[in-house]
Amino acid sequence: MRPLKLTLRGINSYRKEQTIDFETLTSAGLFGIFGPTGSGKSSILDAITLALYARLPRSTKNFITINEETAAVSFLFSITTTETHIYRVERAFRYHKGNAGSTVRNTGASLADMTEDQPRILADRPTEVTQECIRLLGLNSDDFMRTVVLPQGQFSEFLKLKNAERRSMLQRIFHLEQYGMDLTQKISSARQKQELLLSNLDGQVQMFENISRETLQELKEKYAALIKSMKKTTEKKEEAARAFQEADAVRSLLIEYEPVRKKYEEALQKMPAMDEKEQRLNLGKRAAQVRPFAAQAEKSKQDAEDAQRTLSQVQRELQTLLSSCRQLQEEKEAAAEAYALHLPTLLQQEQNFLHAIEQSQSIHTWMNRQKETEEQLLDMQKKLSVLNQKEDEFRREENRLQETILSKEQKAAKIKPSREELHGLEQGHILEESYREKRGLYEEARQETQELRRLLEAEQSELSCLTGQLTSIHDTARRYLTIQQEQLAELSVQLAAFTKAKVSVQKDTEELQNRHMALTLRSRLKDGDICPVCGGIHHKDHGMHPDKVIAESSPDTAELSDDASVLLQLQHLQSKAEELTRQEKELEDSRRKTEEQISSASRNLETIHHLLPELSAAFDTDNSASPSGTDDRSAVDSAEIPAAGNFDADTLRLELQNLSTQFLACRERFMQRKEQYDRLLKQNREQYSRLQQSGQEILALRKQWNTENFTETLEAKQAAEKNYDSLQEELHFLRQQMESSRKDREALTAESQALSGQITAARNNITHFRTLIGEAEQKLPGGYSSQTDFSVLLEETKTQRELLERKKDTLEKKYQENAQALQSKREEASAAENQWKLCRKNQKEAEATLRKQLTLAGFSPDAVLEDIYLSEETLTSMETEISKFRETFAKTKERLAYLEEKKQNQNISEEEWKKRKNDMEQASLLLEQQQKEEAVLSNETADCEQKLRQKNKLLQQQKEALHRRGLIRQLEQLFKGNSFIEYVAESRLRYIAAEASVILSSISNGNYELEINENTEFIIRDNKNGGSLRPCDTLSGGETFITSLSLALALSSVIQLNGTAPLELFFLDEGFGNLDDDLLDVVMTSLERLQNTRRSIGIITHVEAIQARVPVKLIVIPSDDSQNGSHIQMEYS
Repeated sequence: MRPLKLTLRGINSYRKEQTIDFETLTSAGLFGIFGPTGSGKSSILDAITLALYARLPRSTKNFITINEETAAVSFLFSITTTETHIYRVERAFRYHKGNAGSTVRNTGASLADMTEDQPRILADRPTEVTQECIRLLGLNSDDFMRTVVLPQGQFSEFLKLKNAERRSMLQRIFHLEQYGMDLTQKISSARQKQELLLSNLDGQVQMFENISRETLQELKEKYAALIKSMKKTTEKKEEAARAFQEADAVRSLLIEYEPVRKKYEEALQKMPAMDEKEQRLNLGKRAAQVRPFAAQAEKSKQDAEDAQRTLSQVQRELQTLLSSCRQLQEEKEAAAEAYALHLPTLLQQEQNFLHAIEQSQSIHTWMNRQKETEEQLLDMQKKLSVLNQKEDEFRREENRLQETILSKEQKAAKIKPSREELHGLEQGHILEESYREKRGLYEEARQETQELRRLLEAEQSELSCLTGQLTSIHDTARRYLTIQQEQLAELSVQLAAFTKAKVSVQKDTEELQNRHMALTLRSRLKDGDICPVCGGIHHKDHGMHPDKVIAESSPDTAELSDDASVLLQLQHLQSKAEELTRQEKELEDSRRKTEEQISSASRNLETIHHLLPELSAAFDTDNSASPSGTDDRSAVDSAEIPAAGNFDADTLRLELQNLSTQFLACRERFMQRKEQYDRLLKQNREQYSRLQQSGQEILALRKQWNTENFTETLEAKQAAEKNYDSLQEELHFLRQQMESSRKDREALTAESQALSGQITAARNNITHFRTLIGEAEQKLPGGYSSQTDFSVLLEETKTQRELLERKKDTLEKKYQENAQALQSKREEASAAENQWKLCRKNQKEAEATLRKQLTLAGFSPDAVLEDIYLSEETLTSMETEISKFRETFAKTKERLAYLEEKKQNQNISEEEWKKRKNDMEQASLLLEQQQKEEAVLSNETADCEQKLRQKNKLLQQQKEALHRRGLIRQLEQLFKGNSFIEYVAESRLRYIAAEASVILSSISNGNYELEINENTEFIIRDNKNGGSLRPCDTLSGGETFITSLSLALALSSVIQLNGTAPLELFFLDEGFGNLDDDLLDVVMTSLERLQNTRRSIGIITHVEAIQARVPVKLIVIPSDDSQNGSHIQMEYS
């Protein structure tokens, strides 16, 4: 990462915006940032860290400049890997709710890729911008500060640290905790989880104890037998369905026949009425043919009567129009004579009045303009008076403002605060705010520590409780295991006794059967018969009679001498053998169940021993003391043995699983809280130490500035400063007011002079208007003045002339209209007479045609048809009804014939139909029941297959878990202690030493090299003295500096390996003021040798002697009395 440009505003001492061009600053490879103490040199690094990570390395929260509410920073930088990309990150900060005493918040942020012409936004939220910067650089804020800023004094301490302290520092810097306690805890947690997994797998496997391939095969055989039975039931159901369908068809035919027969008989009964209705329909149709002619005759008669009435009305109206026309002609002639007599006089009067109106309008216009001018003259005179008064007021206001300005200038000079004192109080205020904030953080951390301690005690109590419960279960399981082992020994003894007795009975039974058969055979042989055994023909009594054998074998049946008693004895022995076999099987089952319970109890004990190893050691001791288990039995009292005998192994297993989960979770929480508590306790102690140091600094500053409270004193000084600023603003405002008043007064003077000229012109205009008015009044008609309304007189004259014209025209128009109406009415009378004659002729013709049509339709010429007329709807309805009846009758007759032909001799009873239906339903019900059984059996088979697969999967997981547990136990033995973390730390240390040796050889011209001896301690190879080795504590000050610097640079390079972008600069913030001139020369020479094109070195110091050796310098100038804050400038040597 190479910085290009930094812009900051409102951060610490930089009140105004400042821009740093890092491209120019780093162009020579070596540059310096110089300025007095407190000027803001380190704030430049703070601004870079704020831009990238939104936090300061010292965790300071109130970094906004005093009297400012906001701050902003913009950082432009480039990253070069395979190609170069340019990025710009911007952030804005402000106090929450504008309160300077509250926490600073990051209110806006953005990160953009500026490589292309068009910027590409990568993130626009504060958190997202921080995460994206971490991703680009590959370093968090702490790693960034350790890499960029190298405080040399601390690394000289690292050079002299011993092994344990050096390993601790490396562990903290490179986060090697992951190879130490963290890795051990992970392995321990993995082992505990694996033990719990094995315990759970054992319990899950036991849940499938009754699942086997034999059980699955038995279910499949049942399913195949059920499928075969379902096939037979299906065939039976189909046969019953066919029989029912045949019976149902015959029954349906019989059900349909009877309604059709009844419908046919009802239709035969309706047939006469339908014939009569058909005759009436025909008569109505003939009457309908004659009816149009009768209607036409009636219409012709009515038309003739209407024409006669119209002719009489028109003749009366014609007489009325003739009388009106003669009267209008007389009135028209009289109006024409009056119009010719009065028209010339009226026209002359109109001309005179028009000329008078023009003169009157001119007079009124001049009079209005005269009046307006007089009013304007009066207004201007009043305005001139007001302007004179205002001009006097402005002069008095200017005098008052001048006096006020002098007074406030004297007051401002008295209250102006000292900039040096204000700056010192601001620094004290910042320290006090920082102290209060640190104090609050310390109290919060202390309360958090107390709360964490309370939680830790609660977790320890819960862990003790769970340990007690596990111990109780362990004792119960031990007692239960002991009792089961004793029961197993007793069952084994009983089983051996039963087996021996069974063998003895079987042997006696076989001997008795063999002797009985031999004696029976011999008793039945006679002399001369061939023996089937030996082939002899002479049979001597070499043995006892069967009865005697029976008497010896069973004293209770000695008195029986027949074969029945022998058979009875044999049956007794066989019953006894069967009873012994049954008892032997029961004992074998009991022994098997006892062995399973012993195995389950052993697994439970093994789980508890993994959780509590101390119980495992005690258990091994007890077992070695009583290996046979008989002594343990004597230790268990008679009250505990029955309780353990009734103990449920499944309940023990489930309870143990639950307790194991709780115990592991509780122990994990306890270890985490313990580690967190120790870390917080250490942090609290460090915070308290820093608080004490800050308190001493505040007391020293209070003594220096003679104050007890920087905040109150600063507020008072700031209030005085605000008053001073307020007075300056008021003075500025008053001067502006006085200047504005002067300009307004001069404008009023100019306006008064212009107004005086306008008043003189107005007076001249009034005199001219009076002359024009007098001349126009002399031109008016005699007898009239300018006040006469000549327009009214003109309108009256026009009205008289128009009345005469309208009267003449109206009478002429009425006469013409009346004449036209008379002519129209005469034509209308002639047309009405012709229409009446035509209607009479049509009437006679229609009546003759009607008489002719009546004769043709079969009626008398004078017949009246009103009674036999039928409406069109009635005719249509009757015709439809008759047609429908005929059609239905034909279909019913045809359907009846069809059913009689199909029915023939077929018949079926209701009982037979119900029987066949019941047979079909029974077959369907049986098939449905078998289908349900098939579904249940299919589900059971599938469930058994699934469970069998789960069981096999669990057994495979159990095998894998056992293998993984063995590997974890080997790792646990391997990572005990700190051996591995020591190995990692030593490898890192040797790499750092090799890197530092290269740098040291370069800056010392090959005089020195850095190595590590067999005790992992730093040693120096002095090539000036033949490559001899010497301890680090024999180095001089300058030699120690260059060695520590080499080590710091190497350590920085290794830290950068964690990142993704190489950092091409670092800052050396060291107290060069403690070095003499010779050592200072050694330091600068070493730094000049380290610079190159890929790495720039920055020096932050206030020592002026170094400035001459640095080619490019950034000078930080502290704030002055202008309150603009610190500012920067760049200089070159």
